[in-house]
Amino acid sequence: MKPIKNILLIIVLATSFMSCSEDLLVERPPNFTTADALYTSVEGFDAGLNGLYSLARQERDGIKYTGGFGQIDLRAAIFLAGTDNIAHGSTGGLTSILADWSKSTSADPNIDFMFLWLYKVVSASNTIITRAENPDVDWGAGDDKERVLAEARTIRAWAYRHLTYLWGDVPLILEEITGENIITNVTREKIATVRAAIIEDLEFAEQYLPWLPDKAGRLTRGVAQTYLAEMYLAIGDPATSLIWSNKCINEGPYSLITSRYGAGASKPGSPFMDMFNPDNTNISAGNTEALWVMQWEQGSSAGGINLMRHESTMRYETVSYSGVKGFLTSTDERGGRGWSRQTILKDALLLYYALSDFSLGKIDQRGNDTAIRKYFIVSDSDNFSGVKNTATNQNWKVGDTVWLATPVSKKKVPDPGKRSLSGAYNFNLLPEDQDNENDWPYSLKFAHNDPGFPRTTESHIDQIYMRLAETILLRAEAKGRTGDLTGAASDINMLRDRANAKRVSAADFGGDMTTFLDYILDERSRELILEEQRRYTLLRMGGEKFFYRRVNNFNKITENLQMRDTLFPIPQSVIDANLSSVMPQNPGF
Repeated sequence: MKPIKNILLIIVLATSFMSCSEDLLVERPPNFTTADALYTSVEGFDAGLNGLYSLARQERDGIKYTGGFGQIDLRAAIFLAGTDNIAHGSTGGLTSILADWSKSTSADPNIDFMFLWLYKVVSASNTIITRAENPDVDWGAGDDKERVLAEARTIRAWAYRHLTYLWGDVPLILEEITGENIITNVTREKIATVRAAIIEDLEFAEQYLPWLPDKAGRLTRGVAQTYLAEMYLAIGDPATSLIWSNKCINEGPYSLITSRYGAGASKPGSPFMDMFNPDNTNISAGNTEALWVMQWEQGSSAGGINLMRHESTMRYETVSYSGVKGFLTSTDERGGRGWSRQTILKDALLLYYALSDFSLGKIDQRGNDTAIRKYFIVSDSDNFSGVKNTATNQNWKVGDTVWLATPVSKKKVPDPGKRSLSGAYNFNLLPEDQDNENDWPYSLKFAHNDPGFPRTTESHIDQIYMRLAETILLRAEAKGRTGDLTGAASDINMLRDRANAKRVSAADFGGDMTTFLDYILDERSRELILEEQRRYTLLRMGGEKFFYRRVNNFNKITENLQMRDTLFPIPQSVIDANLSSVMPQNPGF
């Protein structure tokens, strides 16, 4: 495959849809299918939608390949790490920028890749939307045309949502680019204009998407309604946001998971974590809370490669316990090998304590040891033979507990058998500098490898992408912004009651909007960590007041954050490709 460098942005948009590779343009294989041949029937449009979903699903895939490892560098890191609740762990690719913001430059190939990937999604969406209006298409007797348009327009809105949060003003292209309408003077439209187009797409789609998907992985009406609730908050219209969140919550078939269900229900756990059991994740498996569940498939060329588990779990097999490096081994039960690229901040972990009453045994289940990895149980696959556990002065044996985050400082000898020294047992003991990301508590939401492949980088487990809890938190925010603090408290308590956590009252929100929104952000962190696109939430509430302030206050790991970093730079390759006019760069770059 031969990538063509330094081409016009619009040419990339026009041609990228048919490529399934990491390259911008590829030579056509003998079985190449043209859009003219594909988009003539319902079956053809469904094939196109499958490709479109594959592009969107790449959010949780890697950016590039490397010898021996496969895909690396999670795309989702761009909005997860470098925020107020997740820091970088080991660095590389995007996480190098999120560890040190001075490395954010217009020449960075990872930023270039992300920008062009999202415009590939736009291009693929535009092709489907434009071709669907061809009067010669055989749609049959059903409403497939409206369904196809609804799915394509939702994913186009999804892509532009990413683009506006990451780059601000961006080119807005709403039709298929062909050889007859290529332009060389692309302009950046104002965020307000782009978001108006996002809302128009979503309001169309909401009418025609089904409440429940016809096939696993497809969009639902609740997805469009939830994005509308968020977009109206983003443009400063909480009253309309409230309308859309109410439609999803009150009119749809969705409901919070409040009882144990499905596989693993007889084992220690919670209703909250049952949703993340791979056997329970899909709507068809009883997950009534799921609005969108992304699908991966092992052993299929179109099955995708998911890195969420690999990037968000720790490299426990590299940690030296009792003087033995490799004391713990990667197993299926432990979720496989991790790489510690996204590390939960100490202050984010401590948020769970604020809602727990240990004297009454009331512990926020979103932060307990079935939701957060705090220890491992020694198994016969581990390298413990003849090694002494200094906590008991006896040799380690199968069934012993290895507590994470011991010692509490670099000067102490690791004593993983004694929980009183463990920062995982007591988050208050975790070091402030958070330099030991490989021996640190981590979320178990996505900690599942392909069965039998614990050491592979990628996994193919279906994953929740959007669920009703987020809609409820958007409604709570909208209620607070419109003055209904009691209603906001009621919504938050729906989630806290499910988690066995302390309830909130309107009086707890403080006396001003900033305090209330900080409260919402804390609750979103407890509920949605690793799920929500945290950077976007902070930016939506205010770049300086929330993103810049909270990252500086809570993230002591990320370096050199400036106000300019509320946006990423427009890739220089895109600016250079705009031959007929000058495309302005974002301030500070």
